[in-house]
Amino acid sequence: MSGAIQSARRIISQQCRQAADSTVGIYRLNVPTGAGKTLSALRFALAHSKAHGKSRIIFTSPLLSILEQNASVIREYVGDDGMILEHHSNVIQPEEDSEELDKAELLMETWDSSPIIITTLVQLLNTMFSGKTSCIRRFHALCDCTIIIDEMQTVPSNLLTLFHLTISFLAKACNTTIVLCSATQPCAEAANHRTSAYDIALMSRELLKNHPDIKKYTTIWMDTVRNGAFGLSNTNKLIRFYSGATGLKTGYTSGAGYCLSASAKREGMELIAVVMGCESSQKRTADCKALLDYGFANYSVVRPGLKEGRTVAVHLGKQKSVPVELVERREILVDKAKRTSLSAKVELAQAVPAPVEKGQRVGTISVYSGEKKLIQLPLVAAEAVERLSFGDVLRLVLRRLCTGRAEK
Repeated sequence: MSGAIQSARRIISQQCRQAADSTVGIYRLNVPTGAGKTLSALRFALAHSKAHGKSRIIFTSPLLSILEQNASVIREYVGDDGMILEHHSNVIQPEEDSEELDKAELLMETWDSSPIIITTLVQLLNTMFSGKTSCIRRFHALCDCTIIIDEMQTVPSNLLTLFHLTISFLAKACNTTIVLCSATQPCAEAANHRTSAYDIALMSRELLKNHPDIKKYTTIWMDTVRNGAFGLSNTNKLIRFYSGATGLKTGYTSGAGYCLSASAKREGMELIAVVMGCESSQKRTADCKALLDYGFANYSVVRPGLKEGRTVAVHLGKQKSVPVELVERREILVDKAKRTSLSAKVELAQAVPAPVEKGQRVGTISVYSGEKKLIQLPLVAAEAVERLSFGDVLRLVLRRLCTGRAEK
């Protein structure tokens, strides 16, 4: 792992530790994958629970694969298996005696046996909203504790409002602190929050345009974290399987479905494709690929240029003319089928009075597709031209009188 990532992880961890001294309430930990979210959240929870005398820490995650990975990290960090209880479908009780087995199951169902509970989001939601006796029996464990909810965006959208009310009740009435963790944080305060593919495309464009170094990270296909203990692969599968792919970001919430803002660059043209609301990660990848394929097949980029040797006359200048240049470089996206209909029209001033400043506008170049003007760009003086002084003018007049011709 690079030193920059390690440094970022340390900063995030330190900020979580500093925040642990804050009052009981609801907190958000919104950091990208690989930034040490699990250990940073655990560090907050341990310090916060100690400072406020919490009875236990409950760590939840939506997927068993993620949960077991996080459980391994937490066990290594805590160093005492007796302090940890895992409650999910993959847990197998080794007791052969039926009485001991019943006791173990009871302790698991009530979450009373250990100070650290590792469970699934489903079990947490069941504890909050299910009417089953086993779920009601452990609701008391949600009081006066610290709850870490990983991948918060997976809470079903139809439960967001009720979920928000419940965690607010736990924080205000039950003295419970909740940490909402995610790299794609939903807006729990506004279940009707909306965005569009166009909004995402605009943000993606600004990111690529003004922060191009982001591609150093978005184009990484596989890497490891936690000193090589765990491998990560890019959730944007186009990085591996689509020629020219440069990024950018995948996302998922229960309300928005599987989303992807994909970017790719070929032959100097970079395109962005955004899809939202897909039913699977495979579908979002296929849809973005189809959009990018369509874009590259049907469109190209044209860069207006100016032929060398263009000049504008200068009146009363120390030079008779000034060279012209096109400084503002712009790209035009055009339909490949209409590329042959493109034309350029250059309009220059007949003459400009001296002095002339470098960069002074002296004309325009316009690009047309048929009769439609696509773009107009300024043409400017490529260099400065000084104005003739009174002595210069007098010398020229005298020379003309004496020789009958002007000085070249």
